Amino acid sequence: MWHPNTTFANPEFLWGLLLIPVLVFWYIRRQKQLASDLRFPTLSAFAAVKPTWRERLRHLPAVLRMIVIAAVVVALARPQTSSQGENIYTEGIDIALLLDISGSMLAEDFHPNRIVAAKAVAEDFVKGRAHDRIGLVIFAGQSFTQCPMTLDYRVLTGLLKQVKPGMVEDGTAIGMAIAQGVNRLKESNADIWHPDLHGRRRNRRRSAVPRADSLWHPLSECAGGRRREDAHHHCGSDRRAVFPC
Repeated sequence: MWHPNTTFANPEFLWGLLLIPVLVFWYIRRQKQLASDLRFPTLSAFAAVKPTWRERLRHLPAVLRMIVIAAVVVALARPQTSSQGENIYTEGIDIALLLDISGSMLAEDFHPNRIVAAKAVAEDFVKGRAHDRIGLVIFAGQSFTQCPMTLDYRVLTGLLKQVKPGMVEDGTAIGMAIAQGVNRLKESNADIWHPDLHGRRRNRRRSAVPRADSLWHPLSECAGGRRREDAHHHCGSDRRAVFPC
């Protein structure tokens, strides 16, 4: 299939395609010269004679030669394809999700339990993002990074689904988790834009979002109301923000 952006490095060779109609004309004329005329009073004697496959395909070698010549000419012209692209700049924020996987997250005050409900909320949150880099830190008695900052939400949600209680020793080291989440944000290599002569400003926004047993009830309140509005305000105005929703 011919690509619409095809160009030729040596387009002058394409003039060689004009040889094809000349060769076709010469071949037809030569076939007529090779044929001999014989007069018969009637053709009824030849009515039952069927042409053989050799007679039906007698022009095939000439057709193949024309195709080969055309292919050689096009190859000498060196067809090339090129693709066009553009740089699209988008603005996003760096987010560190902190998920508590201690034994208390198995409590069934949420259906079916807290850990499953928290993972579902976190997954819905990730699906709602577009250009934000998100990382995942899990903790109980200790904390570690389950997923570094990434734009690959498919990988992130896959690692999120693998999280379960018992992966680390039990406990609720939320302070350690917040510190590790903040460290992940500090390691971000996103650009920071400072005020210019026209007063324009663009910040690299960073947020750490803990999902812990100790913050579970404030989290449930963050579905609507003042807490969520305050948290959103801090997220949008500060370069680094730590809030429980």
